Amino acid sequence: MPRILLLVVVLAACASPKPRPPEAPPRGPVTVAIVVDQFAAWVAEERLPLLPETGGFARLRREGTWMQRVRYAHALTDTATGHAALYTGAPPRESGIWTNERIADDGKHVSLFLDPDISTIAPDGPRGPGSSPRPLKRPTLADRLVAARPEAMVISVSLKDRAAIIGAGRRPTAALWFDRGLDTFVTSSAYAPRFPGWAVPIAGHDALVARRARAWQPLDPAWIEAHAGRPDDAPGEGDLGGYGTTFPHDTRNSKDPAKAFRSSPFADEVVLDLALAAVEELHNQPVPLFLAVSLSANDYVGHLFGPESREAWDELYRLDAALGRFFAALDKRYGERGWSVVLTADHGVSRSAKVRIIQGELGERLDRVAVAEFGEGPWVAGVVDPYVELTRKARELPREKLDALMELLRRALEAEPGVLGARDTRFPPASCPPLEDESVDALICRSQPPFAVAAIYVVLGNDGFWDPDLVVGTGGNHGSVRDEDRTVPLFVRAPGRVAGGRVVTEPQSYLEFGEWVSRLLGLPDAR
Repeated sequence: MPRILLLVVVLAACASPKPRPPEAPPRGPVTVAIVVDQFAAWVAEERLPLLPETGGFARLRREGTWMQRVRYAHALTDTATGHAALYTGAPPRESGIWTNERIADDGKHVSLFLDPDISTIAPDGPRGPGSSPRPLKRPTLADRLVAARPEAMVISVSLKDRAAIIGAGRRPTAALWFDRGLDTFVTSSAYAPRFPGWAVPIAGHDALVARRARAWQPLDPAWIEAHAGRPDDAPGEGDLGGYGTTFPHDTRNSKDPAKAFRSSPFADEVVLDLALAAVEELHNQPVPLFLAVSLSANDYVGHLFGPESREAWDELYRLDAALGRFFAALDKRYGERGWSVVLTADHGVSRSAKVRIIQGELGERLDRVAVAEFGEGPWVAGVVDPYVELTRKARELPREKLDALMELLRRALEAEPGVLGARDTRFPPASCPPLEDESVDALICRSQPPFAVAAIYVVLGNDGFWDPDLVVGTGGNHGSVRDEDRTVPLFVRAPGRVAGGRVVTEPQSYLEFGEWVSRLLGLPDAR
């Protein structure tokens, strides 16, 4: 080959572009669902505009749509029923989740999710009976995702077993929650044979003890002073075994540090850190990710100190900052446009109720009424709001005597201050009115199971509320048919798909949550 021609060939080869590296496969959708426990619409409307512009809620308001008043279609506004309604699209009557707890024959309160065939899996191995999704009668959003995309990843984290399990569905990649008795995060054999090693440095017992080495002080005392409308030592706040009713709160001073830990903003910080660690450890393939996060500290703080307390104000301030950091971490991992979030609440909280109903005292009074009429008991096992449950002895009475006992208890309940009515749950209606019907009867119908339960559903009036039973006689609660308990905010942030800075003031259905998550995951409409 002549030298000139050879030179041309060489130069042409050098000038030709280098082969491009293969493009990374497209990433599946990254969808985050956040449920803030006990986050009422009235709290969001009044307090979110007061928070710093650097926080998570301000970002949601700028970059997403805020539906100010999303209403549940059931009366029993509690954690399990609310989460199940969100993730299955069905009210308690249809979801199978009609209470948080039941009363066992030994008198102990047990989670509806406790499964005798399942073990709790702690960092050091199996540790007794565990929780499972067995009570769920409807598929969850996570179940629908895994059915449509078997390769998808589902990660669910919460302080509460019921919240983590409902978010996780039946076949998650990971589901973790806090076990107060063991003072560590756990999972169950329904999900995994062992506790994930990557979670131990964040959620194991020693890590939690180290996290609790600092006392809870207001993050911005001047902000609290400017906005909280009551002193730090206001009446009605509970002291959880030495945890105190005024700042600083130190879990190390409590007789039950693990229980006190739940009533601090640090608990939700652990949940968010755990969620991020799970994403970093597990989501290393281009598959859809559904991250379900339930933040329960707001609920425990409200139960212990009340929703108007300075503690509740600081909890919201700290939650706002924690969400800001969480969103920034998602930006770093996926890019600002690479993830979407739907944030709402499982229920609200009452601020106007005046008549406190203490479950233990009510149960004892009702049993005395029954003993006076039917002889030696016990006939009433206790009260797990809103249900008055009977003992096995009572349930085994002949039909005529059981009818008489239930009627006696029903009349006694309706004479109680704060009680609007009482319903015998042994005879559930064949069907309930459509969701558009928001009458008290319709809301209660959707709250009760469709099968017979030998219990009485207590309907609270506008002035009544259940004692939260953390420190008896103190704190705040929810669980009623009132709008304060039944109405929550909902935020949707999905770059390119949802308008930023939009506010929807008209009341919306709780079904909006499932519909938006379904769209963002690429699933058919939840309805």
